[in-house]
Amino acid sequence: MSAQAEGQSSPAQGSDREAGNAVTEVDILIVGFGFSCIPLLRELDLRGTEYTIVSDRNPVWKLLEESGRLDFDLVSSYHGSFYSFDLAADPEGYRDRYTTAEEFYGMHLRYLEHYRDQIHFDHVDLIENYDTYSLVHTSAGKVYRAKQVIVSTGFRRKIHSTLSTFDYSIKGKTVLFTTMGDSANLMISKLIPRGNKILVATDRFMALDKILTLSGRTFTNDQLESHNLSYVAPRVYRRIVWGSFTTALTRLAILLMGTPLHRPALRLIGWIGKLFTSQQFIAKYPETFSFRSPRQLAPWSARRKLVPWPNGVIAIKHWPIDAYAEHFDGRIEEAIEEGYILNDIHYFIDQGYVTLYPKSRSSIDREGQTLTHDGETVAYDFLVEGDRETPRIPKIVIKHSGGDGEYRYRFKGAYLGIVPEELRNIFLIGFARPTTAGLATLTEMQCLFVHQMLAEPEFKASVYENVSERIEKYNARHYHYQEDGPADHVVFFGTYVEDVARAMGINQSLQDCKTRDERTKFLFFPNAPFKYRVSGKYEVEGCDRLVDQIYRNHDRFWIHRAGFWRVLLYRVMIVLAWLRFYLDGSISLGGFVALLLLTPLFFRGLQVLTGLLSSSKKVDVAQIVYAALGVVAVGIFGGHALWFVLGGDMLATLVLRQLKPSWVRYAFGDLKVKSKFKGFFQRYLEAYRRVHRIGQEKEAA
Repeated sequence: MSAQAEGQSSPAQGSDREAGNAVTEVDILIVGFGFSCIPLLRELDLRGTEYTIVSDRNPVWKLLEESGRLDFDLVSSYHGSFYSFDLAADPEGYRDRYTTAEEFYGMHLRYLEHYRDQIHFDHVDLIENYDTYSLVHTSAGKVYRAKQVIVSTGFRRKIHSTLSTFDYSIKGKTVLFTTMGDSANLMISKLIPRGNKILVATDRFMALDKILTLSGRTFTNDQLESHNLSYVAPRVYRRIVWGSFTTALTRLAILLMGTPLHRPALRLIGWIGKLFTSQQFIAKYPETFSFRSPRQLAPWSARRKLVPWPNGVIAIKHWPIDAYAEHFDGRIEEAIEEGYILNDIHYFIDQGYVTLYPKSRSSIDREGQTLTHDGETVAYDFLVEGDRETPRIPKIVIKHSGGDGEYRYRFKGAYLGIVPEELRNIFLIGFARPTTAGLATLTEMQCLFVHQMLAEPEFKASVYENVSERIEKYNARHYHYQEDGPADHVVFFGTYVEDVARAMGINQSLQDCKTRDERTKFLFFPNAPFKYRVSGKYEVEGCDRLVDQIYRNHDRFWIHRAGFWRVLLYRVMIVLAWLRFYLDGSISLGGFVALLLLTPLFFRGLQVLTGLLSSSKKVDVAQIVYAALGVVAVGIFGGHALWFVLGGDMLATLVLRQLKPSWVRYAFGDLKVKSKFKGFFQRYLEAYRRVHRIGQEKEAA
């Protein structure tokens, strides 16, 4: 409901004027109507709370729709892209999948139609922030005096307009990208079928498969992360999340960043990677995965306490060609017409459709349209420039007693990215991005947090009482560098959602779980917002059914439990071996303590086979049995049995990864599996050209 619209008067309105304009008094003003604020509006409506919305008319999705560019599917899954109340109302909401852009934008339009009459279409030029209110000035000359202001205006980025305007009809040209992300990858996937040559100048990127079939079950990317296990058993969790042997060592490289050992650690990763995971993308193309070198690193002690995935990690999500073939072979043309486009950047690079150049060691002559690297000069026809997304936050001037001057947005300067330390009664929604999952996973929780701040004065007072300490604690846990970075707002969604829930007091603890299924859901079920809306003050009817159905459909998350037990058994085995060495006199007490301290590094270096994810439950069981037998062997025969167990482990890993049977697959970037789909890719290209009538222009003329 819109409170105190401009045409209405209030007792203060006749006498209180700013710059000659009448002031409209409102309790809650929402600046920017879009996808991000929908859950907040829903909660306000349910409780009969009045609010006013002021918003521009041209969101990014509208521009895509007007240019006819909604011909793709989302990089985030259904569960990460739609809100809990939409999923719970859908009879098939439990079935995670990847929706098309048209379906997603259709949801936007439904909400726009629902709220259209309550939106004042105008542009906010300035917000003056005082102790107990803010004055909000618009381009139309309106002035609002608001007790609470919520800014939900989204991001701006150059490539967003490029998506709407680039001429995809070009053929046989060379296109240079100075950026690599989901938007760039979408453009690349449309240009390759037209015979264009793609050059990418970038220093680093990480690409993750959108969907995998493991243990006979299909998982979307963000269903594999077992977020709450990181709070209960962080070391075990790190081993499971980092996956393969190569990526497990990257955590060591982060810890060593800024020391002389950092680069040797990276070289070790490359060497070991080539030995054990030679056909994994990260091992074959190590230059694509490097670490930012901050000027001000967090202290060593702080880096050791980091979450497994620090904030600031940007990932591309794409269809792996084997999964695309599994889902769409037999109906490729229909899939393309629906918007499902094959965009496997790993495959494109490995097969030579995309050529990478290190941006930091290359020069671009924009006038001459050439790129030069190591003495080689390549000409290009079109250039697609990259930039960092920046918040479209209106100008905010601080005028309260605690400060003055213009507010400068910093994600690390706002609690959970929501409550800026420098401002009063101004809250931000939608200015965080997830590494995996979708924006809805973050914005729904942000909306619930903001609603609790609006509805519960005691909660709001408790947050502001120590907001600086809260920010400092959050930053220490989620960043390995101290200065501001361009990707500070990119968060690991599972830990972020749990952090917000804990701040609100709507989370569950392991002690609250009474049954085995409750404990399994707590530890392994992904931290989607609907997991926190099964009961309590923000309960959504149907979320309990949603959680139970997803849980059953994924075999009670067997693949996650199997990984947990394998890793745990290996840790027990190694610690037991050190103890047996000490008991039989092979090492002193000091040596025993030293080995215990080195166990995490030792374990990360030698525990290899458990990093293999397979598509066979029988193999998972066999690996657990093997690890359990290893524990028994060490217990009976002493610590020396450890070398036989680990030797067998490493030998089996080498054999399996060389032979690559169909039931063994890397979780991400398995080039050996993908290389078998060359024939399918040619059929895909032919189908794409038929759908888009590429090569038929002369016939049509």
